[in-house]
Amino acid sequence: MSIVEGYEFEAMVGDPDDHRPETRWALLVDPGGPEGRVDGLAVITERIAPGDQIPLHMHRDDELVIVHGAGRYRLGDDEREVTDGAVV
Repeated sequence: MSIVEGYEFEAMVGDPDDHRPETRWALLVDPGGPEGRVDGLAVITERIAPGDQIPLHMHRDDELVIVHGAGRYRLGDDEREVTDGAVV
């Protein structure tokens, strides 16, 4: 386990499948594994710009989304409005 500090949000640019220049994101990984290896825990934190959306995609790993603000979320065939504090 580690404490990760000093990360900076960057523009989401350059990915042809997910180019959102007004959205900002940061990738945080736990470098606290044995011999400095990444311990398998990663967090992506995003500040999604109004009107932007995350492209539809799938993961093999579990994903947890904590909503700050309000928006619309699609999970499988279920699509609905979500409010501040929702956990998907």
